[in-house]
Amino acid sequence: MITNNPEWNAPDSWTTYFATDDIDATLQKAVDNGGANRLPAMEVPQLGYMGLFGDPSGAVVGLWQPLAHKGFQLVAEAGAPVWHELNTREYDKAVDFYTKVLGWDTKVEGDSDEFRYACAQHGGEPIAGVNDATVGQWALPEGVPAHWAVYFGTSDTDASATRVTELGGVVLAPAQDTPYGRMALVQDTTGGTFWLCSVDS
Repeated sequence: MITNNPEWNAPDSWTTYFATDDIDATLQKAVDNGGANRLPAMEVPQLGYMGLFGDPSGAVVGLWQPLAHKGFQLVAEAGAPVWHELNTREYDKAVDFYTKVLGWDTKVEGDSDEFRYACAQHGGEPIAGVNDATVGQWALPEGVPAHWAVYFGTSDTDASATRVTELGGVVLAPAQDTPYGRMALVQDTTGGTFWLCSVDS
């Protein structure tokens, strides 16, 4: 976690970071393809270099060029990240943008009037998704901007959601069963939102 800088003019949030071998070149590629450099590359001493860019729809995502800190090593476990997902009303443009900027290999998982979704893959494994937030049950409510959502694993979604409220957070969408696990959308005490998603214990 880092302190939110008022100069960034952004609400408190959980941010997805993608690894890069050349952060300056990737930030420039984002700008060249219609994005915006929201935070030029800065060194986190001994650990790596970080930066932020906004995509054409305004969603902000991070870049990380590692030194000593390679990134998180656990995934799909309780307490660890499970998934990263872009919710955007400019689906086709977003898939094209991230493919060009990050070199994604994308696989379409759904292309219907109710569900349009593409997965980014690395080494044949899915690492992130892009959701068409204009269709189906996962459409964004009016007034909610495009954004990257972070999902954290839990062995008990309902119990974790209850714990959120006990600690001063808010449950924005109560736990519900989905094809991908039992999920709940919550807000922490700073206003940052994230999803809870059940994982096998």
